[in-house]
Amino acid sequence: MGYIDEKRVPYYCLQQLSADYFSKKEVNWCGKPSFVQLQDFINKEFDILIDFSRNDLPPLRYVLSTTSAKLLIGANEYAQNLYDIFIKDENKMDHLKLLKTIHDYLLKLTGK
Repeated sequence: MGYIDEKRVPYYCLQQLSADYFSKKEVNWCGKPSFVQLQDFINKEFDILIDFSRNDLPPLRYVLSTTSAKLLIGANEYAQNLYDIFIKDENKMDHLKLLKTIHDYLLKLTGK
């Protein structure tokens, strides 16, 4: 699930195979997104949900706070209280490096 912090989702994000996006248009005045695909996403019991956002985005905080995912991981300091595992990111690593760091932490948790 992706959030686009604009009025409309750009054309190149529409009709992807298995990705859904939402924009400010689907968010009410208090920051709560509401549309069927998002509710399905929130209700799905993912083993791990990784948040790659870096900014304070209320719609994403709503998703993180209501998800049925078993484990939440991220490096966004604005949402750190919502994560089960918070990766402190002082150097603002790129997404690939963040994913590798998360992978390393998960390996340690499994004892490998």
